[in-house]
Amino acid sequence: MFRLIEIKIVEPILSLLRPFFKSEESYYATVMNFRASLRRIFGRTPTASPESSRREATYYLGKMGDHVRLLEYGCGNCGLGIHLMRVLPPEHYVGCDISSGVIKRAR
Repeated sequence: MFRLIEIKIVEPILSLLRPFFKSEESYYATVMNFRASLRRIFGRTPTASPESSRREATYYLGKMGDHVRLLEYGCGNCGLGIHLMRVLPPEHYVGCDISSGVIKRAR
């Protein structure tokens, strides 16, 4: 329910502010920081905790097998990707994100 409120109310309002940002990266960082603040205020867990990411990786690998090639669009700091990279061959996982700062931290 909380994520639905983010999608239907918060993110559309923030998208109206997009022209006032110098870059897509600064807009993206602001949106993510705002979402994290809302989650702390309302006592919600982050969308990708280490434990939930591990469970997701286990679930996906159980459904797809370890032979798949995976492109994760919007990988952030590779919370999910780190678990997939431990199991998949190196050339079978690619993560990409709009934020170069997040990618640098993920490396």
